[in-house]
Amino acid sequence: MVDVMVDVMVDIIVDIILDVIVDVIMYVMVYAMVDVTVDVMVDVMVDAIVDLIVDVMVDVMVDVIIDLIVYIIVNHINPIFTKSG
Repeated sequence: MVDVMVDVMVDIIVDIILDVIVDVIMYVMVYAMVDVTVDVMVDVMVDAIVDLIVDVMVDVMVDVIIDLIVYIIVNHINPIFTKSG
């Protein structure tokens, strides 16, 4: 009778320990996955924002350069041809 009780107690204790170990491993895995996912999302967001800023800056620079070229042609080069012509 005592042997059976000891066996049952050992089984219960082993089950509890295994459950705790599995729970801890699952928790750590989920936490690590969430952590990695958040890191990747932050990296992607930062990359997207930097790309957007660079795209906007390039567009603005191209517009400014085109406006500057048109301004120079209209105000400086065009009068030269109209005076000489």
